[in-house]
Amino acid sequence: MPSRKPEPMLDYIRRRLTELKGQWPEISRRAEVPYFTLSKLHSGAVKNPRVETCQALHDALRAMEKQPPKGEAA
Repeated sequence: MPSRKPEPMLDYIRRRLTELKGQWPEISRRAEVPYFTLSKLHSGAVKNPRVETCQALHDALRAMEKQPPKGEAA
């Protein structure tokens, strides 16, 4: 059985931003990354984002997989 390659971090971030489009204000708050930066990352306007930005978004998005934002049922 072939092993699956891990999804690159930026691909994961873009995929999750697409899936969670209505929750960008919450993602921005949790990651401490400006909302406009999320928009630029999602659209591909930023081709080579800073490692710190990617890590903050990755961590926030992973945490949201485990715990939904305030006001949402688990």
